[in-house]
Amino acid sequence: RWVLVERYQTLRLARCTAAHCLRCPDLTKQGPGISVGPEAYVRAKGNVLRAGHRAGLLVSGVRARGLFVENVIEGNLDGVVLREGSCPTLERNTITGQTRRGLLVCARGQGTVTDNEISDNLDANVEVRGELEKFVPEEQAHSEYSIHSKWSHSSW
Repeated sequence: RWVLVERYQTLRLARCTAAHCLRCPDLTKQGPGISVGPEAYVRAKGNVLRAGHRAGLLVSGVRARGLFVENVIEGNLDGVVLREGSCPTLERNTITGQTRRGLLVCARGQGTVTDNEISDNLDANVEVRGELEKFVPEEQAHSEYSIHSKWSHSSW
């Protein structure tokens, strides 16, 4: 099983080795190791999140927060994923050996990442992606939005 924290909940974890829990044999190859949802707060210190999760730690949603300190996150598809208005603090974690990315920040995710070891992840150690902008051809923009400018792309 994985840990899901929902709105207005607070959870504290300390020294859990979730991947080695004999009472949870179906833990591997499932969703995230720890999932923090909208308006939730989690404090996790000294945990091991390994076993081929889709993400070792997923923090996603408006005001999804937490403090994650001295955890080991290894051997997952992605190590840490920060999305949709999340804003956790990650300090002194070891994030290594993921199949894709160690840390992925996307879809307006944000946070504070300080003094972490993020290494040996196959696709990227850190990947930050913005939202895709809608492309509007210049002619269409001028006609639809009445935008007039003395500058053109060729004068940049």
